[in-house]
Amino acid sequence: MFTENGCSWFQVCDVDFKDLKACVRLVLPLQCDTRGCDLTEEAMKVLLGASGDKVPLQQLQVVYELSGDFDQTALAVEHLRFFYEHIWRQWDEEDEDDFDYFVRCVEPRLRLYYDILEDRVPAGLVAEYQSLLQSCSQCFQQFTVLRSGLSTDSDSELDNVSMVEGLQLYDQLETLRRKLHIFENPLLR
Repeated sequence: MFTENGCSWFQVCDVDFKDLKACVRLVLPLQCDTRGCDLTEEAMKVLLGASGDKVPLQQLQVVYELSGDFDQTALAVEHLRFFYEHIWRQWDEEDEDDFDYFVRCVEPRLRLYYDILEDRVPAGLVAEYQSLLQSCSQCFQQFTVLRSGLSTDSDSELDNVSMVEGLQLYDQLETLRRKLHIFENPLLR
C-alpha cells in the first residue's frame, strides 16, 4: 500500500526493478482519515494516470497486515527508502567503482547519520550540511541539464558558451562535493 497522512491509496501489483518503481492500482474504496486528506478518488485517478500507474519504490509504505506475509517486503522497502533518503546521492552514479563506493560513500554517510541522530553533531552544522546537500543537488541538476543539451559535433558559439558554463558548474559541483566530504568525515567535521 502507498500511504500518506493516514491514507491508503494504492496496492502494488508488480515491481519494475530496472526503474525501481512499483506498478500500482487504486484501492477502492479509499481508506482515508478525512481530517488530513484533501484528495478525492478522482484526483487520485488523475495522479495515478499521470504517473503511468507507477510509484517510486522509496515512496511506498507497507500498511500493517495481520498475516505477517509482507514483513520481509516491508523491511526491504524501508531499507530502500533509508538508502535513498540518507545515503545515495545523484552524482554517485558518475563514479565507476562499486566496491570503493561503500568505503568512500556509504560508511561515512551512515556514520554521519548516526552521529546526527545521537546529537554528536551540533544543530548548526546539521543545518549547514543539509543546505550544502541541497545546493549540491541543485548544481548537479543544472549541470546534468546543460550536459544533456550539448551537441558533441557542433562548433557553434552557443555550444562553446554552454561548454564554458558546464565547466563552471562542474567546478562548483566539485567544490560542493569536497565540502560535503568534509562534513561526512568525523575527523574533519
